[in-house]
Amino acid sequence: MPNTQPGFWSSETLRQRLPELVKEYRAERVKHAAYELSLGGEAFVTGEKSRQKLGDGDEVVIPPGQFVLLITEEDIAVPPDAIAFISMKSKEKFRGLINVSGFHVDPGFSGKLIFSAFNAGVQELHLTKGAPLFMIWYASLDVKTEDIYRGMHKGQARIPDDIITNMATKVVSAATLQEEFKEIKDSFGKWKQAFWILTTLAVSTFSWIAIRSSMQTDDNQHPQPIIIVQPGAQIVTNQLPTVSLTNVPTRRP
Repeated sequence: MPNTQPGFWSSETLRQRLPELVKEYRAERVKHAAYELSLGGEAFVTGEKSRQKLGDGDEVVIPPGQFVLLITEEDIAVPPDAIAFISMKSKEKFRGLINVSGFHVDPGFSGKLIFSAFNAGVQELHLTKGAPLFMIWYASLDVKTEDIYRGMHKGQARIPDDIITNMATKVVSAATLQEEFKEIKDSFGKWKQAFWILTTLAVSTFSWIAIRSSMQTDDNQHPQPIIIVQPGAQIVTNQLPTVSLTNVPTRRP
């Protein structure tokens, strides 16, 4: 007979009561006095424009330093005589995913649970729809309470728009700053490479112009052949200077 005294529900109590409290209840998900909840069909990562729709086998990628909104696959209910506590599974915690949303579920709540989590790790986290990701514990109250939850999230089936609006801006963190610095560095490297290519071309062009100019100057400095024309003599061109002795008077002794 399950214990009805105040305190956390045992695995035996969970197996008895959860079929009425968890939609699509699976007995193998009861482990160590807790129940495993899986990732549902929606997710939203800060910095993105809209929520992601996840089908079977799809995954959501959470960059380092960013928040994510995750919804459970299951609809759960907390009866008026109990309260529930929630958390991420240890496997995801060790990877750097931290639950920063509420840690309890009020008596009287029903619907899908929404987790707000932060990737405090140094690498991207990939979470697949349907994978066991969350844990929920139930604990009995000393008496059944009339002060049950009647808020706007009761019966929720998707991530509310107002929560997405509040988390739409990409978070500036050490990881995002490092990523942006890398992009700037890569961009600068491309511009640097282009600069050196243009500089090399410019230097080569100016060097060629200087050499051509020097060659033309040297050509202008070389003397042209001297041409001497004597009456009745043949014009000599492109030869060394010559002197005709045909009409040169001779001196007699």
